[in-house]
Formats: sequence, C-alpha cells, structure tokens
Amino acid sequence: MNKEVAGQPVWLWAVGAVVIVGGYLYFTHRAKSASSATTGGTGGQAGGKSSSTSSFKEWLVQHQGGPAPKPAPKPKPKPRRR
Repeated sequence: MNKEVAGQPVWLWAVGAVVIVGGYLYFTHRAKSASSATTGGTGGQAGGKSSSTSSFKEWLVQHQGGPAPKPAPKPKPKPRRR
C-alpha cells in the first residue's frame, strides 16, 4: 500500500496535481471574468491586445516612479573660535 514515485508518496503527487490544475482553472476563469467586466461583455479587446498584457502595462506605468530623490547635503559645520 506504500506506493512511491521518485521517492515521494503517490498521495503527495496527487495533491500537487490537484493544486496545479485547480490553480490553472482559477486563473483562467479570473482572467476571463476580468476581461468581460472591462469590455462590458460586448465583443473582445480593442486593437487585438490581450487583457493581461494591457493591464500589466497599466500597472507598470502606475508603479514606475522616477529615480529616488537624492538626500539634501548636510551643512558643513562652522569652525569653532577659541
């Protein structure tokens, strides 16, 4: 009853397969529902772009900032008079 494949129990391989297939189905369903919500369900993408590419580009543009501002230089200490 202890079946193993590549040193791992079969049940572990089965759980991994279920997770992979479930994740694939979840993300494909999510992508389809997101694209139909943005287009209103009337006919597909404008310009032939896929929704994942265009949404990634939008995210990238929104989260890109310029270079971080350089800190202001510290003032030089004044020489002490004795």
